[in-house]
Amino acid sequence: MSTANPRPLSDILNAMSSKAIEDVAMVTKAYDFSKEAHKDQKRYSGDNYFIHPAEVGYYLADAGMDPRAIAAGLLHDTIEDAGVKAQTIRELFGT
Repeated sequence: MSTANPRPLSDILNAMSSKAIEDVAMVTKAYDFSKEAHKDQKRYSGDNYFIHPAEVGYYLADAGMDPRAIAAGLLHDTIEDAGVKAQTIRELFGT
């Protein structure tokens, strides 16, 4: 069984081109929401499932994408794999 850990939020925030308070807040909210939504999920390897969305968020930040795209990357599996309703995402993060 692997012991890999999800990429820390600080890595994603440091990679973001925008450090505006509202942008940092949006990405932080998406990171925390996704982490909680996936908290009981494991990959076949035994790793935490959240490793994947955290890596996606990091790669999007590192590529210079805007905070909405980074948040979408962090949230992209919450509906399909964690049972979160699309309406919940819209209410918390907008359209």
